[in-house]
Amino acid sequence: MRSPKTAFVLSGLIMSVGVTLTAAGLNLLDEAALYTALFIIGIILFISGLYLNNRYVRCPHCDSHLKRIQGSKCPYCGRELYKNDG
Repeated sequence: MRSPKTAFVLSGLIMSVGVTLTAAGLNLLDEAALYTALFIIGIILFISGLYLNNRYVRCPHCDSHLKRIQGSKCPYCGRELYKNDG
C-alpha cells in the first residue's frame, strides 16, 4: 500500500465495519452464539483497522505517522505525499 490516503480510507472503513458488527452483536443479546461471534469479529476488525492506520498512514519520506491527511504535503517534513504523474 503506497498511498497514505488509500491506507487512511481503508483503515477507516475496516474500523467502521468492526464497530457496526460489534453494535449489531450487542443488539442481539438474546442469541448468545451470534452475539459472541459478531462481537469478536467486530473487535478483530476494529483492531485490524487500527493496525493498518498505524502501520501504513505514514509519510513516504520521513516515516512520520499522519494523524489526519490534510493537503498534499507532510506536516512534519514538508515534502509531497503523492507522486505527480504529469
